[in-house]
Amino acid sequence: ALHGFAWLADLAAAGTREARRAAQEWTFGWIAAFGDGSDGPAWAAPVAGRRVSAWVSHADLILAGEDPALARRLAGALEAHARRLRRARGEGLEGPDRLAAAAGELHAELALHLSDRRRRRAAGAFDAAVAATFDAEGGLPSRNPEALAEALLILSAAARDLAALDLGPGPAAGRSLAAAQADLR
Repeated sequence: ALHGFAWLADLAAAGTREARRAAQEWTFGWIAAFGDGSDGPAWAAPVAGRRVSAWVSHADLILAGEDPALARRLAGALEAHARRLRRARGEGLEGPDRLAAAAGELHAELALHLSDRRRRRAAGAFDAAVAATFDAEGGLPSRNPEALAEALLILSAAARDLAALDLGPGPAAGRSLAAAQADLR
């Protein structure tokens, strides 16, 4: 939980100067302590993917004050994560963990690169992860409703971000999003 940065959403919801300061100190403190890309639990692909997605989702909080040095540090950390997550594609992850890793790679590439080639490659890898995660009816092989809800949250956030950049979700993501939503109802 700590290394995944889900707590950034709570700080963003607080919306105070103290919350912004804590988000910046804790994020850049983490980058200083663990951001070298070394192995360990903090760099497990699902954790790294969730962290990147949280950083990108809350970049306005982390970078409030527009300090160019902080923006460069965050960009460097995102690039290290993108490299790690590209290498993780073949690690045999399943379910929401596979999706979280692919979404993290996608979010890093969308945030860092203006190149359509890199963005489309990450979008294709994400769509392949979606196809491997969801079955034709929008469910997961585990049939675990909590895992399905988590996977749907990851999928819907990535689909929203792709649509905002006129890339749109891939075919598997579009089908799985509609089917999983119906499955949870």
